[in-house]
Amino acid sequence: MRSRRVLTLGLAGLALVALTGSAISVISAPASASNPPSVAPNVIVSGQITGTSSPGGIRVALYAMPRQPVMVRLIKANKRIQGKLVGVTTSSASGAYAIPDTHPAAISSSVFYGVVNLEVWAAGKGYWTVHGMARRIAAGHKLAPLFGRARAVPQKANLAMLPQSASEAAASPASASDGCWVLEQDLGSVNADLEGLWSTIDGVKKHLSYTTGATSGTGMGLTTNYGNSWTADNANANENSVTNTVGTQNFPWLKNEDSKIGQTQVEEGYFEPCQISAGDYATFPYAVNGGDYWAGTHSPKATHCVQELAGGGFNMNRTQSITFSSGINLSVFGFGISLSSLTGYSHTASIEYDYSRNGFACGQHAKPFRGNAKGIVADRTGHGNR
Repeated sequence: MRSRRVLTLGLAGLALVALTGSAISVISAPASASNPPSVAPNVIVSGQITGTSSPGGIRVALYAMPRQPVMVRLIKANKRIQGKLVGVTTSSASGAYAIPDTHPAAISSSVFYGVVNLEVWAAGKGYWTVHGMARRIAAGHKLAPLFGRARAVPQKANLAMLPQSASEAAASPASASDGCWVLEQDLGSVNADLEGLWSTIDGVKKHLSYTTGATSGTGMGLTTNYGNSWTADNANANENSVTNTVGTQNFPWLKNEDSKIGQTQVEEGYFEPCQISAGDYATFPYAVNGGDYWAGTHSPKATHCVQELAGGGFNMNRTQSITFSSGINLSVFGFGISLSSLTGYSHTASIEYDYSRNGFACGQHAKPFRGNAKGIVADRTGHGNR
């Protein structure tokens, strides 16, 4: 069996990038009525090359991956999954990079239910890595985080490079960072955490629904040729997205103090790059299979409370949910990692709490109807479950 080290591509690494530096220069032609001054394209992702003593001169390319139905069709036919080039640059001597949107059609043609999966591929000087990010299309065709405020700002992705084997390093940086995967093995259905329903008191019923168009952000894992264990970077949950495309998954009502995490099943794949196949792999979900499952849980600390009267209640469909760092457990496949998962409240994914007695609804990070409330706990006091 080939020795392998897994590198988890946190979409965090992929997409989350604040503008830290740019290796891109824009040359403007003289202005005229017919030839206005050039304007630098919108930077989508930027960051720093790390993990190598020579971070300059690394090819860094951003790809829009195929729409989910197209990807599923290619995977089932065992064909290559080729991303569309959005932009490419070369890191500066210090390792800084910034990728602009030079091919907007690559993004617009890859959008599915308002979301596009992007991947940053970097290669050169015997090193390689991939980082993924899911973005949604906001007003004005701007790219915004998958959940939360629709801020169209560059994402920060610091790319930790991994050493390649001699045979992999022989490939050109362009071919080693070409945004192409091929299925090595379909791992089948795995459970993914969607949302937690929590209560510390009796007299509360809780319900979760996951309907057509609901999107979840999930982690993405990588492995290289130089180790025997997988690692996962779950600093950010939006590495990859999968969308429910068919029907509604309504979970049973939970009563009183019963608290659980609602799960559904996603299809997990085990992929290798098209041009380098000497032990480097990635794993990520590529479709929602459905079903409703429960996992045990304890209520998180939630102290930002509002009153709920007997006979009242709330339906959360406009804020951001909690990130589960162990949302998809892949230990059953021997990978030894868990991928993060996040499902945002929306008109397609929502929770409902009904109160038959007076109580409180408490958010983890803010009061329930604030955008960053995260998990909601039904509690008996206005101080929450401290």
